[in-house]
Amino acid sequence: MKTWFWAIGLGLFVVFLILYFSLNTAGVFTGPAASWTDYGEPPQGGALVKQPISFWTDLAFVIAGLAALVIVDTQKKPHAYLPMRSASPYSVGLGLIMVWMGPGSMLEHGLLLTNWGWADAASIHWFTIFVILYLLMRCVSLTIDVFAGPSHRSLQHGSARRVVEAIVFYVIYFAACALVGALTWDSVPRKDVSIGLMAATGVVYLLAMVPTWVRWAANDRVVWDFVPHFETPWHLIPVICTLVLFGTALVFLFTSAEGGSTAPGGHGVFHVCVASVAFCIFLTLFLEQDKASIRK
Repeated sequence: MKTWFWAIGLGLFVVFLILYFSLNTAGVFTGPAASWTDYGEPPQGGALVKQPISFWTDLAFVIAGLAALVIVDTQKKPHAYLPMRSASPYSVGLGLIMVWMGPGSMLEHGLLLTNWGWADAASIHWFTIFVILYLLMRCVSLTIDVFAGPSHRSLQHGSARRVVEAIVFYVIYFAACALVGALTWDSVPRKDVSIGLMAATGVVYLLAMVPTWVRWAANDRVVWDFVPHFETPWHLIPVICTLVLFGTALVFLFTSAEGGSTAPGGHGVFHVCVASVAFCIFLTLFLEQDKASIRK
């Protein structure tokens, strides 16, 4: 059955833009001013968008999220249980989080207010926590399949077990997001937590790819039952994008603008790179393989 979650994501983004510009025009957004030097783009005083380059390049996150939702909307549900291969609590949830990464960052760069900057960091935290928990959840779910028997491997989203799995996943997810959000609201530096979570996501992601690399390198059909397997070469693209991301960051770091830590527009390039990494991570998770087909 065809779904239209991409339209929901687009509609929510349009609502955000309407609320942002209308409320900003009315002077609703207030708070202590944030420093602009980390972004290398001097603010435009009195404008509704203080840092237009950083603000509008956040559309890369929205585009990435909508593209992910279009992909899952147009897929038929596979016979095997592959949560990201069609519209599910996981694929739709991740796509909507990717869409929200745009507005979250827009609040930071459009307003340049310390309190509203929390939304920018929170959107990164929500994405990274989701990816980490999802990969761990798939390992736990596949381990249960091994002990529960073959009949459990094809249980779909509407079955009692999958519903319980989804509920447990989101309870843990929301609890983790609430904890991190509370800590970064005031007492813990947001940037440090963002870097830490991105690093943790990278480590968990690479570890999750090991079984696929082992099978790929051996050029055989060896399959580890307790972990998911992904199609190649998609799992390599986020690694390449990350290297490009850090390389680009270094280039802009050494060509900094006067008074800023990066060159004008450098943070906008950062947005596009991070959005590309996020989309490629989604593609990797989307292309999880059915182990039965690998063994044939």
